[in-house]
Amino acid sequence: MKRVWMLTLVVLSPVWSAQEASWEQGLTDGSQLQRQGRYVEAEQAYWTVLKAVENAVQPRARVIAHLRSLAFAYRQADRHMELEALYRRLLALWDEKRWPADKEQASLLIGLADVYGSVAAYSNALPLYRRALSIWQSVVGQEDVEITPTMGNVASLLYRLHRYSEAEHLYRRVVAIQEGALDSEHPDLATTRNNLGVVYQAMARYGDAKKLYSQALLVREKALGPRHPLVGRTLNNLANLFAEQGMEADAEGLYRRAIGIGEETIPPDERLLAATFSNWAQLYWDRRKYQQAEDLSLRALAAWEKVVGPEHPNLAISLAIHAAILRKLKRRKEAEQLEAQAKGIMARHGAGPGALTIDITWLRPSRRLQREWAWNRICR
Repeated sequence: MKRVWMLTLVVLSPVWSAQEASWEQGLTDGSQLQRQGRYVEAEQAYWTVLKAVENAVQPRARVIAHLRSLAFAYRQADRHMELEALYRRLLALWDEKRWPADKEQASLLIGLADVYGSVAAYSNALPLYRRALSIWQSVVGQEDVEITPTMGNVASLLYRLHRYSEAEHLYRRVVAIQEGALDSEHPDLATTRNNLGVVYQAMARYGDAKKLYSQALLVREKALGPRHPLVGRTLNNLANLFAEQGMEADAEGLYRRAIGIGEETIPPDERLLAATFSNWAQLYWDRRKYQQAEDLSLRALAAWEKVVGPEHPNLAISLAIHAAILRKLKRRKEAEQLEAQAKGIMARHGAGPGALTIDITWLRPSRRLQREWAWNRICR
């Protein structure tokens, strides 16, 4: 018997084809404007396309991908106001249209939280990270290793807000999930142990902190090499721990190693250098070696400004510390100028707990200051 094949032809409507061509042209135009650095015009082009395709899942996903690419461009150009507005508009539209909660929405929430975190608005960032974590858990499950980066973000903010017990609880959960899913020498597990060590150090649980730092250091040196920046970060943390316990010679040796790594990195790891110079300067302060402290503090200031810009609370803290050193060196006028600059930065960040407000009038490098504000542990 001769087999007869029944073929069904799908004929696209001319209207649909024309709409699709229009959407594609809109995305092409937006991409070209973005490459030219005309970001506002590119964003307008993408929004026009998104309005046309908002009810079609696949085209909508493509447009959102373009908008996320534009968000990255805004971030690279330090255009934080436009970046925040873009994320807020996208998330508001998501809620308005009742689109399903998925990984895409979680990524947008994390992006906006990162914007707030970059200016130390931690109280604004925390609920966004929590919401993103809830979405991740609903999509992949409560114990899936995919949720651990976002869970770590929440824990990191809790630490910065001095909510140490909550941060410890979350980091311990991350460790448990990672130990069940990853190799014992996986770099991600080392990072979590490093960060949990930071929390334990803040809680004055020095033995627990040292154990975790040592574990993280061994894994990072083996997996990444002894000169990797992440090795330098753990060395910095371990040095801080020794300094808090009065083991100054040991701390100083580790600070030197961390700085050597930061300077060798191409480009230099300015965040590592900023934190390590700050910490080492405070060690000299405690030893009343103010001239040496000034030299290191100046290098910390230069590095912090490269990392966070001229308006971040970390820079304000560093300015205040340097002013205190100058006062010890009888350079009062210079100190007053730096204190005024630091006060201005903190005032512009408001008085909320997320702004890390400090009273510059009493701020001086001390054991209390190291523990409360300026002991620049690197939680990463």
